[in-house]
Amino acid sequence: MAIQTVLRAAGMALFVVFFSACQTSPASNMAGNIDPTDYPLAASDARAQLPADYAAARPVPLPRFPEASRATDPAEEGVKYVPADHSVRALGPASPRAKEVLPPEFGPLPKEGRNARGTPGDGTTSAEALSTTLDTTAWPYRGFVKVYIQYPAGGGLWVCSGSMIGARSVLTAGHCAYNKDLGGWASWMRVVPAQDGNYMPFGDAYMTHLYSVTGWTQSGSRESDYAMITLDRSLGNATGWFGLVGLSVFDSMGTGIRMDGYPATGPYPRGDLQVSGTGSIQLVWTTMYFWDLESYGGFSGSGVRRTSAWKDYVAAINTASNCGPYRACGTRITSDRLNQIVGWMQADAGLPSVTPDQSNWHSLAGMTMHTVVPVATSTSRMDLLVRGLDGQVYQDIRTDSGDTGWMALGGYVMGEPAAVSRAANQLDIFAVGGDGAVYTKAHNADGSYWPSWNGWYRMPGAIEGVLDAPAAAASGPYRLDVFAVSTSGKLYWQYWPAPSGWSGWQQLAASYRFDGSPAAISSAPGRVDVVARTTSGALFNLRCSGACSSAAWFAGPVDVSPGLTVVRGRPVLASSRPNQIDLFIRSDWGSLLYGRSAGGGWGWTPAVDLGGLITDDPSVASRWPGILDVFVRGDDGAIYTKAFDGSNWLPSKSGYWWLGGNTVGTPSVVTRSWADLDVFSRDGQRLVRTRFWRAATGWYVGN
Repeated sequence: MAIQTVLRAAGMALFVVFFSACQTSPASNMAGNIDPTDYPLAASDARAQLPADYAAARPVPLPRFPEASRATDPAEEGVKYVPADHSVRALGPASPRAKEVLPPEFGPLPKEGRNARGTPGDGTTSAEALSTTLDTTAWPYRGFVKVYIQYPAGGGLWVCSGSMIGARSVLTAGHCAYNKDLGGWASWMRVVPAQDGNYMPFGDAYMTHLYSVTGWTQSGSRESDYAMITLDRSLGNATGWFGLVGLSVFDSMGTGIRMDGYPATGPYPRGDLQVSGTGSIQLVWTTMYFWDLESYGGFSGSGVRRTSAWKDYVAAINTASNCGPYRACGTRITSDRLNQIVGWMQADAGLPSVTPDQSNWHSLAGMTMHTVVPVATSTSRMDLLVRGLDGQVYQDIRTDSGDTGWMALGGYVMGEPAAVSRAANQLDIFAVGGDGAVYTKAHNADGSYWPSWNGWYRMPGAIEGVLDAPAAAASGPYRLDVFAVSTSGKLYWQYWPAPSGWSGWQQLAASYRFDGSPAAISSAPGRVDVVARTTSGALFNLRCSGACSSAAWFAGPVDVSPGLTVVRGRPVLASSRPNQIDLFIRSDWGSLLYGRSAGGGWGWTPAVDLGGLITDDPSVASRWPGILDVFVRGDDGAIYTKAFDGSNWLPSKSGYWWLGGNTVGTPSVVTRSWADLDVFSRDGQRLVRTRFWRAATGWYVGN
């Protein structure tokens, strides 16, 4: 346990918290899925290679402000954004308890004393003081990150900078996490520490949560322009991390400062080199600093530190250039903000909490940042699809006699693809392209690809950019239905009735707005159901049978429980009997819920709480009429399973069997017959892993 220390100098309070000794080996701080002895990675390592098209990323623009001098006491109620289910949760102001207890990932406060003062004016004032000749694998440069971002409004990749302040925590600017001109909260972030050209010496990580304050997200006050990113893996165990310090006015004015980050404009158009520069603080506000060090686009979010005492502590966040008569300015770390940020880190200190057990999981070699998509195309074949690190879709065809290995299918897609099989050995694939449109391709039963091996067909019709992965259903060998939610929350549908071709996009349930990916399934020939989550957190079901048109869809809420008004994540569907829809969803409190609609009627059974504390969407398969096998990721990073045998839940209504694993994200499962189940997950290094069950032998590792 670490204790926050309050020092006093010249009668002025100076608040500081330091989470580990950054200059020493961080191995003793191991609390997650990073082995620091693996780093820095060799330049030839695939994990160290940044895709070339990332060079086109642009600096995040600073949102437009009214011509007002400054805000008056901006509200700084904390808010947490969870991208997995697009939920925003109010957190309230900083908790005083953050002063007393710190997350276990932080490590002890250094025991050596430190001088709380600096020498006023000990920094340079020249823009030429910026330097790019850095060894980014050395401290402190390895503690600074480049952040690649996508927003709901699209526009491709954007970039900011940031600082590691914990094993899984990055401090950055508020307008990098929440940008009103680009659609609000960032929908995707990839964090790369110590980037040097396209070399990533410490690999990368992706965001799981974002934190900021209402003073920024609601009021847009430049004085509240700060945010924190929670990562999906403990990068800081390899890089080390900085402390935070709240300097007094006495220790701020005129002091020398250093700023490190990744500018991508002005003299640094490439944006792939870390830049370090020195200056001094020229003006102190209660909530901001103004300095004479030049700032450029892409530098937003950079950590600002003193050049002398407290040089391993972030005292401010760079947020803007040309701040009146001053070259740049940024958000000051005050004691209240320090407590608030520590509270955020406290809340996510165990995410993701993973176990090292991989003994029963076999590696399939491929690497992906997204959920594995398995499809059974016959009783003897399954196809695996992933989005590769280079943005292409990859396919691995697996049969009882072997597999093809990962084959690149071309394209540049966002997120995982969707796929269905409408006939034996026939596979239809759908994905969102980099332009926000939906694309498709087919792998035919004769082995040919349409439109070509590495080509994709852009589905016709007008649609705004697609928010998340599409959903697809096959209700017969000559019928496909595809659904997508646009960035404006509209639900769109398109169908293919051979040999007529694709219909073009049509809007469904026009009076509703939806959030995240829909789920679709065909429970009987000619019948299609889609379930999507509305922006209010409720579920909505649309159903069509026979010759569907936009007017033939029956629609209504999924009323599985009078007390269940808000659900999390994406709904997951299965069909364990003809004309029955089995629905699984995460509750607001983290357990697994189950409901069903049977017999073609519209009613839904009351939700059954199946217990557990799950971190991601479940996965489910039905290998025999009435039987369901469900797989979830627990809060310890392991995979758990339970089954419904047609009458009872096993091992119990709220119990689960442990399958182990060191996993991140949503697991996936596929069944080809009543006698087999194949489960897929990703480990902390993004490697695809599998474990399978056979009726004759039970659970074991396979090839």
